[in-house]
Amino acid sequence: MTFRIKIVLGILLISFLGSGGLTYAVFRWMDESKQHMLEAQAAVFSGQVEMLLVPAIRERKPELLSRLIRDVAISPTIKFVRVRNEQGDILAESGSAADLNQVFQGKAAQHNSINGVFYTEGPIIVDGKTAGSIEFGFDASNSHQLVGELKSMGFRLILPIIGLLGVFSYLMGTFLTKPLQQLIQGADDIAVQGPGLTIPVNGNDEIAHLSSSFNDMSQSLAVSYREMNETAERYKLLSSDLSERDVSKSAMLSTVLDAIITIDGEGMICEYNLAA
Repeated sequence: MTFRIKIVLGILLISFLGSGGLTYAVFRWMDESKQHMLEAQAAVFSGQVEMLLVPAIRERKPELLSRLIRDVAISPTIKFVRVRNEQGDILAESGSAADLNQVFQGKAAQHNSINGVFYTEGPIIVDGKTAGSIEFGFDASNSHQLVGELKSMGFRLILPIIGLLGVFSYLMGTFLTKPLQQLIQGADDIAVQGPGLTIPVNGNDEIAHLSSSFNDMSQSLAVSYREMNETAERYKLLSSDLSERDVSKSAMLSTVLDAIITIDGEGMICEYNLAA
């Protein structure tokens, strides 16, 4: 796996995790906002219905209470309404039979949205005392549908964004690894053509400093190679001169009439002419 691919995958991973975290946070916020909105609607509706029912409960008129409950349940947004006394006995109820069969288990069942219906309950206060409770459920399908559409739209938007991030990651990886590719190409050129070649230096970052050091190294090697070649050439010329002098000396010795003998420091004969 090349360094560029590693950079691309790293940027993609970071982008994907960031997008996923942001999407999760937004969707969670949508769900919480929907829940808060439903709870606020339930509180307003409960207060309004309580104001209507208080006179009937205070005067203990079950027929009036039942009629009021039926009138409230006529609204298409209301699934059911149920009123209980302090002992938990049902005083009046109206609405869908299936919704009326929903069992509430104290506060744990409050503010629950089940099958598109938001269920809640609250106390009925008459003259400062709790006279019973009201349970009701209203249609929350529109809220569910709206949040679902927003989530679907979010998914449709996030996929092109991830695709764009992929293209951006590839371009960024190419841009970041271009100086490294130049270093590699420069090293290959030096291996073929010899030192002295330089590569462009752009910017003032770590890679730019590395490129500058590479150029300095290449130029220093070129100077060293040139000096080494010049020294070798001087030694070659000196060796040639010494060879010519040896030939001249040998010719001179061979033409001299007197005997000439060369002895080293140990008394060994090193050289002599024909006359000797």
